[in-house]
Amino acid sequence: MDEEKGLTVRQENNKAGGGIAGRDLVNVNLPEVKTPLKVMAENYRCEVDRDNNHKEFIDELRNYMQRVVEGRQRNLEEKLLAAQREDLVITAKHLKEQFTKKLYKHTFSPTAQNIFVHILAKINSCFRLKIKPLIHENNSPRAIDEAIYTEIVECIYMDVGNSELSINMDDIHGMLFYLTGNCYIEWD
Repeated sequence: MDEEKGLTVRQENNKAGGGIAGRDLVNVNLPEVKTPLKVMAENYRCEVDRDNNHKEFIDELRNYMQRVVEGRQRNLEEKLLAAQREDLVITAKHLKEQFTKKLYKHTFSPTAQNIFVHILAKINSCFRLKIKPLIHENNSPRAIDEAIYTEIVECIYMDVGNSELSINMDDIHGMLFYLTGNCYIEWD
């Protein structure tokens, strides 16, 4: 008996697929943490629903699409070979091409382009600040690949892996190789 209110609570033979309480059941729903990429992914979903058509790439994305010109230009394969990562060449070329196709598929969506810009910037910064030092310290290719996976691929996938853009882990690797091919990322 609840002495304050004079209520009696009696339960017998209970079976539940959810919560059971003696008197009051309080559900606490914590708000979902919305990262900037998650917000953009939600905006893209709304844009897809409205089916807006646009005609050109946003400037920030156009910058990543153009090769950085400094000194002698090397293609993706040459960069990986110079870094003694011949094990990545075939896969890197394939994933880069796969991402390029996805990028052009979303040519008319400023929201999708904005998501790609933020992901490319995150990959570029993370590679420069976390992966490049590992390369300079002569870490093994396995250690470098593990760092790329945890610091870049897995981290970004957690933000946008379930968006309308259907970005998967291979796409994120493809973006890494896209940046490598466009001279933003150096492996040696």
